[in-house]
Amino acid sequence: GGYDRRPPARPEHRCEQTGGRPSTTLTRSNEAIIDTRRTSWAIAVFCLFLFGWPYFCEKRGFVSKPAPTTVTTQDGASSTGAAGSTGQAALPGDAGGIESAPTPAQFAAGREIVVDTPLYVAKFNSVGGILTSFELKRYTVASEFNTEVAKAQVQMIDPRAQRFAPMGVLINNQHTWRNASWSYELEGDADGRLSLGQGQQNSVTFVGRLGALTIRRTISFNADTYVLNEKLDLLSDSAQTVGLGYSISTTNLAGPDEYMKVTRVARMQGGSFNEVDDSSDLSNGMSYGSNVTWGGNMSNYFLAAMIPTDTSYNMQAKLQDNVYTVAFKKDAVEILPGSYARSEMNYYFGPKSKEDLEAAPGNLITSVD
Repeated sequence: GGYDRRPPARPEHRCEQTGGRPSTTLTRSNEAIIDTRRTSWAIAVFCLFLFGWPYFCEKRGFVSKPAPTTVTTQDGASSTGAAGSTGQAALPGDAGGIESAPTPAQFAAGREIVVDTPLYVAKFNSVGGILTSFELKRYTVASEFNTEVAKAQVQMIDPRAQRFAPMGVLINNQHTWRNASWSYELEGDADGRLSLGQGQQNSVTFVGRLGALTIRRTISFNADTYVLNEKLDLLSDSAQTVGLGYSISTTNLAGPDEYMKVTRVARMQGGSFNEVDDSSDLSNGMSYGSNVTWGGNMSNYFLAAMIPTDTSYNMQAKLQDNVYTVAFKKDAVEILPGSYARSEMNYYFGPKSKEDLEAAPGNLITSVD
């Protein structure tokens, strides 16, 4: 008659029929079904990660597509296509981007022209006036692998970008740094070096001869800004109509501290600011048309841009071999006989600081969010 302290008996795993209905008692068969479902979900999640993560990384620009292969024919022409493709290779810009883009260049052995200011040191190749280096004196970046040591000045034009001829000029889609003969003029030339103190200005002129056409590129520097101004004169003894193009190229401008950020191609067009960071779109080439106030490559902290004084130029952009190239091109520049046609372009290579951007033409301050 006392209280039974024994624990209740553990129910057996069995299925009994009660009035034609299965009991609610969990069976070993039910457990097997649940285990199978769990395994299926785990496999599905694993496959989603395995195949979805590489696609996500490529879309965001964390990894790049295989670099295109370049085939050079006996006459020196180059064509570019996807690695492993067959048939006729596509030329750069066939997908609507930069036509006859400045491809990896083979430079003639020119003289190095150095422009030293309180803000930067710029270096040019006297053959074509190609920009080979632009080092910012007031900004440093730590090593990508060790942020505590190996700090160096921020370099806007690294060796990979050099291969695409930054600040190169195209005449009728010809690479003038390859096809023209060049000399240079530098006032007060001290072994190819131009040093400017605060408040000073000066210029260097690169003179090229391309057939019957003379090209004069006068690039002016102001020691107090990051802006370079170019006045380009085309002279001919006979009437000509030529196509003209300018370009700049950089690699990734996002430093190691800009987590999850990539370089973007940005522009101010028709009063609206736009930017593109999709590596797939940029690899195919982009063409934006005219009415562009400024356009270039930027990260959160730095900007490399062109500011045309004539908005009839068409802007194009392309990502190739991890190098971002932006070009401004015009199909028809008329040259009267015995006279010259002048075009003007401004360049900005520097920080996205409010003070420096407001001192530049083209409303570059719009590049700051």
